[in-house]
Amino acid sequence: MMEVTGLAAKLISQSFRAVEVFVVAGLIYLVLNFIVTRIIMAIEWWLSPHLRRPPAVEPRLEAAHV
Repeated sequence: MMEVTGLAAKLISQSFRAVEVFVVAGLIYLVLNFIVTRIIMAIEWWLSPHLRRPPAVEPRLEAAHV
């Protein structure tokens, strides 16, 4: 299985459109990077309880001392 840049090089040799092919290859790498980064961030959040925000606690109204 060829990687994206290998396929891009093959397409460039066939079509002679280097800029368009490399822009699309760059976008594919950007999308893959974004997805992998979000997955890793979710796993890190799941495995690290100290990163999670504590649950919101309603303040109690205490009776005034008379």
